[in-house]
Amino acid sequence: MAVGPGSGAAALRWIDGTLASRPGCLAAAVALGAGGCLVGLRDGRVVEATGPGGAQGPERAAAVVYAYLRAGLPLTGTASLRVDGRPGEDFVLRVRAPEGTTGRG
Repeated sequence: MAVGPGSGAAALRWIDGTLASRPGCLAAAVALGAGGCLVGLRDGRVVEATGPGGAQGPERAAAVVYAYLRAGLPLTGTASLRVDGRPGEDFVLRVRAPEGTTGRG
């Protein structure tokens, strides 16, 4: 997993560039300036993840997406992340519609 800053189109370019330059990387996560995160996957999907107040870090969003992938769950709906036994933080996951060819795959 790789994590970087970004917003909008710049975030998607960063995701594409990161996955292209790191062949073993499954996901690249970016915090958006307006809140929430994008998690780009090696297969070309991009998942939008928003947490409470929209201010969750990309590391946590990527962890939730990875756990869903490992469990074979669909990347939609609400997920709860529990860290160090603290109460869960809810994330809303939504796969974004494709915005053109990404070159990943």
